[in-house]
Amino acid sequence: MAKTKQNNQVQKYESEFLELFKKLTCSRSSWQVWEDLVTVMACSISNAADRSPDKFKRREEQYGQAIKNLGGMEIPVQIFCTIVKALEENPDKDFLGRLYMALNLGSHWHGQFFTPYHISEFMAETLINGDCQAEIEGKGYLSVCDPCVGAGALLIAAANVIKKAGINY
Repeated sequence: MAKTKQNNQVQKYESEFLELFKKLTCSRSSWQVWEDLVTVMACSISNAADRSPDKFKRREEQYGQAIKNLGGMEIPVQIFCTIVKALEENPDKDFLGRLYMALNLGSHWHGQFFTPYHISEFMAETLINGDCQAEIEGKGYLSVCDPCVGAGALLIAAANVIKKAGINY
């Protein structure tokens, strides 16, 4: 029952995202809007963590251009909030990957195929054998090889598996 309620809530966030996203595609392609949204979010997160002057300035310029392309901050902020709420509601889901595919942004012509989250989760559970604490203590970190690096579903799944093992990822 709780899982159904959680799925319904995430579906609500997906609908909210798509409704907001559609408002940004009046004069631009979905791909251009997606690219600018991802740029805005990545620059925001990166500049919060890495304040080295050269990188910070370059990212601020990218951020400013993307916000200008999106017509202001209001809708991108609402979209970012929707994504955060969806991920808080259910971190065991590739929320952005699902939206990317729902928006038809994938391209099988370019060999672009997304791994369903449950497969990524299985791979992460298989590869992370539960004794990652020893590896972290030995090397100081734990690395994850994601050979495809599409939407990052394997990295999301790995973080969730590590979290379930009681390790602060």
